[in-house]
Amino acid sequence: MFQKARLFLAVALCIAAGCNKDKPSPDQGTAEPVVPADSTTATPATELTLKPREVTTTTVGRVAWNQPYTLGTVRVSIRKISIGKVALREVGGTLTYLDEPRLMIALKIENLHEKRKFSYHTWVPEPGSNTTFARLVDDSGYELKRITFGLGNNVKDRTVFDEGVNPGKIFSDLLVFEVTPPGAKHFDLDLPGTNCGQRGTYQFRIEMKDIAK
Repeated sequence: MFQKARLFLAVALCIAAGCNKDKPSPDQGTAEPVVPADSTTATPATELTLKPREVTTTTVGRVAWNQPYTLGTVRVSIRKISIGKVALREVGGTLTYLDEPRLMIALKIENLHEKRKFSYHTWVPEPGSNTTFARLVDDSGYELKRITFGLGNNVKDRTVFDEGVNPGKIFSDLLVFEVTPPGAKHFDLDLPGTNCGQRGTYQFRIEMKDIAK
């Protein structure tokens, strides 16, 4: 009887002191801790970098002379093929014409890239130049001789060297060869792409009947 009285007194004291105040009921789950809003770290968004459009087309094989040929970002076209007297521009700007007729191939070169420059070296270089040359071979395998005019002569419509061809720029050059031998039906013109910083070779076929006289 005495022990029951002591037990009853202990329970009563515990209830009075709030022993079960923070103890969850059996059917309650443990609450997840709340993280303050300002303590979360946002994941940075992925930055999307748009690269400028680059032209990287390549014409494959030999094409007719009146079709453009593209290697990488540089396009070469033949504007005109003719046999006539070469015009030289003098210091004062006047033109003089050589007496002996030559085979002339007028080129148009275009930088198709939107941002990148390239350096150009003519395919009929001045004496002493270490750049690669143009080759013009007829259907019998004969290679026509390239004609240069020495230092100091400025051939009309020729660009010898340009170290900074800007994006979108179009310029001209003039290749000069000896007059074609009789009996030829067509010629193959090869222009190494290295002269304008491109891989491969610009390859054109010129029909004899298309040469203006």
